[in-house]
Amino acid sequence: MSRGFNKTDRKCYYLHMENNPVSAWFVNKYLDWQKANETLSSMAEFARYLGVGDKALNTWVNGRNNPSYKKAVQICEKLNDFSLLEMLGYSIPESERSPLDSLPPDFRLRLEAASAEVERVLEERGLTGESPEAESIVIEIFEHFGFKYTNTEI
Repeated sequence: MSRGFNKTDRKCYYLHMENNPVSAWFVNKYLDWQKANETLSSMAEFARYLGVGDKALNTWVNGRNNPSYKKAVQICEKLNDFSLLEMLGYSIPESERSPLDSLPPDFRLRLEAASAEVERVLEERGLTGESPEAESIVIEIFEHFGFKYTNTEI
């Protein structure tokens, strides 16, 4: 594993980590946080933002340890991203589970991708979901992702 301290042209500092998905997750979240705040901040400041000790964050970033379930949930809630729990083999709290979680992974991913595309296109065109044009776009996008539309009256 190679570790190096680099400064990006966007004036965000980050650590380069290889072969450790948990370390990479923390580094990416640190970078995202710096970009969102448009500031050059230390890892200690990021740790304070997360509500964890800077030494603990340092051990997670450097791959020497992983956060406990309780700390991981706290961090995930703060960042609104629960992928860390899955990465660590922890269960996602019931309150954060989506009804889509029980679907087969391929189906769920296609459904999520189609939904994101619909949202993007409707926003881009300034449409609401109620218009006939929006309905046509939704049908077209979902069919593109392999879903079949059948008009049924309820």
